[in-house]
Amino acid sequence: MLKKQTLFKAVREGEEIGVRLFHFSGGGEPLMHPDIYEAIALARKRSVKVAVSTNGYLMTKPDKISLVNHLRISLNAGTAQMHQEIHNTPTKDFENILTNIKKVVAFRRAHKRKFDIGLGFLITPENWMDIYNFCEIASKLRVDFVHIRPAYYPDKERNEFLAAIIPNAFALSEKAMHRFKNIEIFSVKDKFDGYWTSRTYDKCRATPLQAVLTATGEFIVCQDVFIRFGDYNKGNFWKSWDSQEHRKALQAIKIDRCPRCVENIHNEIIQEVFLKDAVRSELI
Repeated sequence: MLKKQTLFKAVREGEEIGVRLFHFSGGGEPLMHPDIYEAIALARKRSVKVAVSTNGYLMTKPDKISLVNHLRISLNAGTAQMHQEIHNTPTKDFENILTNIKKVVAFRRAHKRKFDIGLGFLITPENWMDIYNFCEIASKLRVDFVHIRPAYYPDKERNEFLAAIIPNAFALSEKAMHRFKNIEIFSVKDKFDGYWTSRTYDKCRATPLQAVLTATGEFIVCQDVFIRFGDYNKGNFWKSWDSQEHRKALQAIKIDRCPRCVENIHNEIIQEVFLKDAVRSELI
């Protein structure tokens, strides 16, 4: 768990160096951190936007969580039984999470707060047929949006099986899109472009667009490639970021060994627009 002093230092220093958004997310469950709400309040006081990704189970303080700008709850199911199977939790947890979401939605409406509330659905070979039920629940809860996207598995055979399922899964998303008009439904698979398909760039250049700070106070080059560098517990941001250790970590990224790439589209833009000048910027 990230030390309180390191967490707060990140928020304070982030604002000083021009960070525009903090995203508190997994690995683990961010709302387990005892100082998370204080950190959120500190960021908002300094006019930095905040996003939180949570499983929703500990989201029991609507007044505190409502300070965020973007809130996404990873539900990953449309029934209590499927939620239990996917998360390996008691079936009652599903209803508890839905109750928490209802309270946050009601608090936002009653206090005229402005922030996004959405639900996440990670497609697996087990749960994809729950997509329509999931969207129906989201519609009834009156959240703003849902994100439906494939899970990633290190096992190649399981990933290939999942890739074969995606057209059917997205067909259910399309069906829900036509039925539930009060929410936005996003079917997202661009993170798998360059994994299920060929990559169009020769090197990863996009990871310095964001800093990923781990629970131990080290940085990693991206959320999926755990090449570590720096120790933020002992120094300031630039000591780690503008370091030879960071440069070596970036050089150690081998895109032919990378999993799905969350920065795929950014890498394509950097190579095509800025390096190759494929758009002929002088003509724009």
